[in-house]
Amino acid sequence: FSPDGTKLASGHDDDVIRVFDVENGDLILGPIEGHGASVLSVIWSLDGTRLFTASPDGSIRFWDSETGKAIGNPLTGHTHFVTSISLSPDGTKLASASWDRTVRFWATDSGDPIGEPLQHEGYGWAVAFSPSGEFIACGGPRGKVSIW
Repeated sequence: FSPDGTKLASGHDDDVIRVFDVENGDLILGPIEGHGASVLSVIWSLDGTRLFTASPDGSIRFWDSETGKAIGNPLTGHTHFVTSISLSPDGTKLASASWDRTVRFWATDSGDPIGEPLQHEGYGWAVAFSPSGEFIACGGPRGKVSIW
């Protein structure tokens, strides 16, 4: 959901993002194309002006949420499927989980990588910041969760 609750952005297995009006269900933006595989994770920026997406094509993308235009180049630090992204509570960074067994961090203002990747035991299926932003958790198969 958008920060104001009026829009819903969704990723699809036809490699696109669509944005819907919550009140009436109408498609208001999309399909937004740019990923080379399904879109598994979609997050709004805190101010609602951008969308962040992740895909098994190994990339993370930034989009203008009003026009659907890509912002910058795809972020391609992962070497396998990117399955999940999470926005820090202050909105300044994204965390991404991948089947390459890493969690990576990205600056939301520039897309630049932040620090070194964290190593997760097994594929990364889901990633989340704690409410304070102090911790990051990554879940994978067989009930394995890492917290840093």
